[in-house]
Amino acid sequence: MKAVVVLSGGQDSATCLALAVKEYGADEVAAITFEYGQRHALETKYAKKLVRHFKVKTHNVVKLDFYKQLTTNALMDKKRKIEKRAGEKCPSTVVEGRNAIFLMSAAVWAKSLGAHVLYTGVSEADYSGYPDCREEFIKAQEKAICLALDYEIRIVTPFMHMSKMDEWAIADKLGIMSLIEKNTLTCYNGIPGEGCGECPSCKLRNRGLNSYKVLKEMTALMEGGDVMLIPTDTVYGLAAHPDHPEAIEKIYALKGRDEKKKIALLCADAEVAARYIGKAAAKIGEKYWPGALTIVAKGEGVRVPDSKLLRELLRRFGGALRVTSANFSGQPPATTTVEAAKLGIEWKIASYPIWDDLPGTASSVWEVKGGKVKVLREGPVKLER
Repeated sequence: MKAVVVLSGGQDSATCLALAVKEYGADEVAAITFEYGQRHALETKYAKKLVRHFKVKTHNVVKLDFYKQLTTNALMDKKRKIEKRAGEKCPSTVVEGRNAIFLMSAAVWAKSLGAHVLYTGVSEADYSGYPDCREEFIKAQEKAICLALDYEIRIVTPFMHMSKMDEWAIADKLGIMSLIEKNTLTCYNGIPGEGCGECPSCKLRNRGLNSYKVLKEMTALMEGGDVMLIPTDTVYGLAAHPDHPEAIEKIYALKGRDEKKKIALLCADAEVAARYIGKAAAKIGEKYWPGALTIVAKGEGVRVPDSKLLRELLRRFGGALRVTSANFSGQPPATTTVEAAKLGIEWKIASYPIWDDLPGTASSVWEVKGGKVKVLREGPVKLER
């Protein structure tokens, strides 16, 4: 046996199981599921379904009946409300030390199987604040396991620095999007698939799913040379692929914009920005990016937006898109979902008023020339003198 997967039956662990099977093959992967007194026993049922789907033959369901003698929480006590109170780091669903116990127990079993790899779906990038989901803890626990067992175990955390949107992208790439969407149990209230939609776990899951679906649709449209109305981190914007001149011309026509005024670029990171404005200017911007700062140099204006969804979209098109504010020239830009939707209908283009109302403050604009910075427009980002 090569690897053991801690399998709860939810989105994270199910995707971990798929990755492990892809890496080692079903015959070399085992799964372990823990029953620790959680409020819904359906977790084990869905874990067993997943094991069958991936043709994993070795599955160990371990009862941790002692857990209720140690602690209580909303996942183990149906009478407790699922909530996060003001001033508290974690919601009432935190199960103290759960991953520490799970990983040590799974490692003991892994050693008996001769496996040296342990998969777990924890993440510190898009989570509810649980301390045992942090990379710092995982590294410490891996070291403790190796010392305690005198046996080499490597803990694999594929999603440690990924958002739920990133996870959905992986599921789609693996061809298991429908399986994860409909046949996993992530909901704290024990409702499979889409879940209740209200608990913290469902909100994280569904926000990530919706973001990924929007990203996928946006990608298809941009590849076809369309213009889109999208949310940025400042105002709504009109976006076009820089390699599609007909789409850029359409933006000028929609806005009634003077064609002598070049449309700025949104870039995925400072490295991409440097391709347009040079390394020196990009280095100045990097101190403040991602954020509401446009750097002008070498005839181009560039910015790295403070939006992970938007930066991921940019990466899909070589790292940059031409984006200008969504408005008729001389009029205020759209900052609310209602304003954005109206413009999308009027212009007859794809629009994505998918977030809450935006800040509505245009970016700061600085010109970099000869190593010197000149403020062309004051805004949210202030120059450090």
